[in-house]
Parts: sequence; C-alpha cells; structure tokens
Amino acid sequence: MPLNDTLRVVSDQLEILIVWNKYDLFIPVDFVTPNLRTFTYIGGEIITDFAPIDASKIRETRIELSSSKTSNVDWFVKLRSYIAKFSKDTVLCLSIYEMAWFHLHNTDDLGIHLPCPIKKLKLHICQSLPQNHCKSLLDCLLWTSHPEILEFDSNINFELVLRKELDYMVTEQHCCKATLVHRCWRLFLTDFKIVRSNSTKRNEPKYFTILFTW
Repeated sequence: MPLNDTLRVVSDQLEILIVWNKYDLFIPVDFVTPNLRTFTYIGGEIITDFAPIDASKIRETRIELSSSKTSNVDWFVKLRSYIAKFSKDTVLCLSIYEMAWFHLHNTDDLGIHLPCPIKKLKLHICQSLPQNHCKSLLDCLLWTSHPEILEFDSNINFELVLRKELDYMVTEQHCCKATLVHRCWRLFLTDFKIVRSNSTKRNEPKYFTILFTW
C-alpha cells in the first residue's frame, strides 16, 4: 500500500490484535476495535500512532522492541506517550533485544512530566548490560511509568543496580538533588517488597519481582 494511505482495522468482534511493524514504517493507522482486550506491538521503533484510539478496555498491552536507532531521551518520551494511551491496569511487556545503542548522559533531560501508572512492567533484556547502563535504564523506565509490579528475568547487573538503589533509599535521608525540572522516581516511591521467584522447570528463566507502592 502507498505510504501516504491510512491503514484501517475495523472489527466489532476482534479481541486480540498483534501489529508487527517489521520495517518501522510510519503509516497512519485508524483502529475501530471497540472490544479489543489484548494489543501487541512488535517493531524496532516506538510509533505512537500504532495504538487504538480508545484503549480504555484494553487490559494487556505488550510492546516488543527488537532494536532502536535512538540514543537519547526521545526514546523514553515516545514510550511514555505511547503507554499514556492505555488504561492504568495495563501490563507492559518490554522486550529489548539490542541495547548497544543505549546510553544517556543526563536523565534530567527527561523533564517534569508525571509518570504513567500501570499495573505491571515485565522487562526482558536479552543482552547483558554494564551496570552504568542498567542504572540509566532503571531511572528512565521509572520516569516513564510507575508500575505496581516490576518483573524481570534474571539479569545480574540489573538486579545488582536495583538492589543498590533500593538499599540506598532505606539508609539515606534523601535520594537525589530534586529540582522543579527533574524529580526522580525515588521521591514518589513510599514502599517496596522484593520477591524472587525460582522456576521449578528446566530451561525456564528465574524471575525477580519488586512490588512497588507509589
């Protein structure tokens, strides 16, 4: 189809929809799916137009990102704009297959916008990240959303960073130098509980779960 045409998805019976944007095309999409319950977006870039206009009935949203050419805060700004379209009961499943692009020099650039409340953030990082990148990833994800549950499969560096950040909150009186321009996620967090889930089946990953109270 020509790139300037609008793709229409119209169905009163459709409950599960998977959009695979293999070539990261910026095609206008018009969704008319009033009974949609599960929505999945698969691609290399976050394209905020690839979402139903009325997403209030959607209970599970899954985003699978295979790569990204963006190396700054724009990626997380787009992610926040995208999940803001959905219900706070949304389960956001974020799979990141290539993280070589990821690096942030200053998370203050994220700005003052309030995070989006969601039910659960399920994080799968397919490549081991250095700890400094894990910290930036954690800061940016919790700037983007405030999940009641954060679940990720075993990733040593990410787990070490997360434990260090939470332990610091317990032992210190302050978490950061907050300004009107930038408020980190630690200032919103009131309580947390760490739960580790060990799989009993062979070849299944172990999961690390944090219960957050904001």
